[in-house]
Amino acid sequence: MNNIRNQSTSVISEIIQLIICYAEDWGRLPSSTQHLMRQLSKKYTILWVDSLGLRAPSISKGDSKRILSKIKKFFKGIKEAEQNIFVLSPLVIPLYKYSLVRFINRQILKAYIRLFLRKHRFERFLQWSSCPSSAIMLNSLGELANIYYIGDEFSEFTQFDSDLVGHLEQRLLVGSDMLLVVSERLMETKSQFNALTFKLLHGCDYKHFSKTMKLSNDDIPSDIKNIPHPIIGYYGLIRDWFDFDMLKSIFQKRRDWSLLLIGPSDTDIYEIVNLPNVHSLGARPYESLPFYLKAFDVCLIPYRKTEITINANPLKLLEYLSSGKPVVTTDLPSAYQYQEGLLIGKTKSEIEGAIETAINNNSSEKRKIQITIAQQNSWSSRAELLDALFQKHLSPLISTGKKPVIMHLIAAMEIAGAERVVLNLLSQKHNCSLEMRVTSFVRTIDGSGTKFLKAASDTGVTTDRIPISLKWDPRDIMSLIRILKRHNVKLLHTHGYKADIVGLIAAKMAGIPLMATSHGYTATGSMLNRYEKLDRFLLRFFRNTISVSKNIRSMLIDAGVPENKILLIPNAVDFEYFSRPAEIDFRNEWRISPNELLIGTAGRLSSEKAQADLVKAFALIPEDIRGRCRMVIAGNGPERDSLLSLA
Repeated sequence: MNNIRNQSTSVISEIIQLIICYAEDWGRLPSSTQHLMRQLSKKYTILWVDSLGLRAPSISKGDSKRILSKIKKFFKGIKEAEQNIFVLSPLVIPLYKYSLVRFINRQILKAYIRLFLRKHRFERFLQWSSCPSSAIMLNSLGELANIYYIGDEFSEFTQFDSDLVGHLEQRLLVGSDMLLVVSERLMETKSQFNALTFKLLHGCDYKHFSKTMKLSNDDIPSDIKNIPHPIIGYYGLIRDWFDFDMLKSIFQKRRDWSLLLIGPSDTDIYEIVNLPNVHSLGARPYESLPFYLKAFDVCLIPYRKTEITINANPLKLLEYLSSGKPVVTTDLPSAYQYQEGLLIGKTKSEIEGAIETAINNNSSEKRKIQITIAQQNSWSSRAELLDALFQKHLSPLISTGKKPVIMHLIAAMEIAGAERVVLNLLSQKHNCSLEMRVTSFVRTIDGSGTKFLKAASDTGVTTDRIPISLKWDPRDIMSLIRILKRHNVKLLHTHGYKADIVGLIAAKMAGIPLMATSHGYTATGSMLNRYEKLDRFLLRFFRNTISVSKNIRSMLIDAGVPENKILLIPNAVDFEYFSRPAEIDFRNEWRISPNELLIGTAGRLSSEKAQADLVKAFALIPEDIRGRCRMVIAGNGPERDSLLSLA
C-alpha cells in the first residue's frame, strides 16, 4: 500500500486525497462507475465499498453463493484490487426497510472506513454514491462533499421495494452537493432537487472493444463456432425490459437468422430460447467479449420502452460501435444522440427491416462514422469532463477561500419575506469585505428548500444544503458543523427558529460566533408558538440579534434578551428593482380603465399580513364608489384559499 497518493497536479486533487465510492460489488459487472473510478484512480486514491444490498437475500443458489463470496472477501480485509483502488467488502444486515437496521449498518460502515482513514491518514475526501442504499452514509464521515451518480431510475426496478428506494434516493437527491446523471430524461426529473446537476453520459472502453476489428475468424470462441450465420447478437443483462414478443415474432419468421444471447438472466426466457435458432450462453467474462463480438453480424439492443429504459443510457451502445459491427436498436431516447452510427426501429417490422439492411449493407462509410463516435466518447474523455466539473463547481464549495466567510443559515421551505431578505443581502455581496455563503435545510420528502438555493446560487454565492427528514435530528447539527469546518467561517448568521436552534448548538461546538435576524413571529398553532418562545429564549445566548421592527425588539426584551445585544435594523428596499419600468401593462391586461381606482397589496398571504381585513374593509365602501374601484391582492401563502372564499 505504499503507492497511496497524497498529491496530484490539478487544484482540486490537491484538496482531495481520496474518493469513497459506494456501488455494486467490484469486478462483478463492468459498470460505468467502475470505468470512471479506474480513470479517476490516475489522480485520486479510491476506496471502493462493495454493494450494501437493497433487498433481503433469498435461499436461491445465486444468493447463497454471493453471501459466501462476500464473507470470504470480508475476512480478507481491504485489498488493493488495482493500482490505487482499494476494495472493502463490508458485512452489513441486508434488511434496509427497517430504520434500526439502517442505523446499525451506518455504525458498522463508519467503523470500517474510519480504520482505513486513520491507517492511511486521509483527512480530505469525497463520498460518491452510485446506489440509493448508500444514503445512510451521507454526511457521516466528515467528508468534504457528496456526489450522487445516477445511472438508472432505481425505483422502477422490480426486484427492489420502490417505496424504500424512493425514500433513500430522495435523501441523496436533496443532500448531495452534486448530482451526475447519464441521460436527458434523468436530467429533467432530477435537476429540480439540486442546482448542481450535470449530464455525464456513458463513455466506452474503445481500446478493449476495438480489438474486435483486429481479430480473425480463428479467434472466435469454440462454443459459438458452429452457430449458423448471420448471427444477430446481444450481450449484457437479460431482464424484464426485453421485448421478448418482438424477438419471438422475428426469429420464428426468420429461421435463417440466428439470435445469440450472452449474459445472465433473472427473468423467464423459455419461450424465446426454445426456438431452434436462438442460442443463450449465459454470462461470459468481460475480457472475452471482443472475441464473441467477432462472430456477430449485427449487434442488437431489443429493449421495450419502460421507465427504466427511457431513463437509461445503455453502456453497450458505444461498446457495439467500437467493434465496427452494425448496430440495430429499438427507439430508446438515449440512442438518438448517436443515430448517425445506428439503425433505429420503432416497430417490430422496422427492427426486422433494420436487421436486414445491416446484414446486406454494412458500408465502410457507416463503419467509419461508428468508430469516430466511439473514439470521441471514451471513458478518458468522461473523466476529463468530470475533473472539469470538480474543478469548477466542487472546488469553490470545499476550498477555504482567502476571505473570511459569513455563513447565512435558513430553513427556506418557500421563498417568503425572510428568504427574500437573505437573497437581497446576498445580492449585495460586492459591498461586503467578507465572503457570503448560504446554507439551507432541504426537506427530503419533497425537496422544499431547493428553489431557494437555486435563487441564492443565481446571485453568485456558493450554497450548501442540509437534508432533513425529521423535524429535529441530531444529524442536522453534525452536518452544519461539517459545513462550518470546511469553510473559513468567521460568523454564522441565522434566520428563523429552526436555524437559530440548530445554529446555536453547532456554532458553540465549532467555536464560531453567531448572530441572528429576528424577522417576526407569526405562529398560528400551539406547537409553532412553543418553538418561537424557545427561540426568543435562546437568542439571549447569541452575540447579537437584529430586530427588523420596534415591536419585535420589545418582544425580545420581554423574553430576556439583553437590550445591548439587540440591533434595530428595519428591512431595506431594493430601490433599483422597484423603480424599473413595468414589464407588463397591468391595467391594460386586466382591463382596468384609466377612470377606475386600483387598490392593491402584494406579499405573502398569511394572517399577520391582514389581507382579510382589507377585503372586509373594501366591502364596507359604499356601492356607488366601490363600483369605480378595483382591488388586487398579489401573492401566495397559507391564507390563499380563505381569501379566495372571502373575496
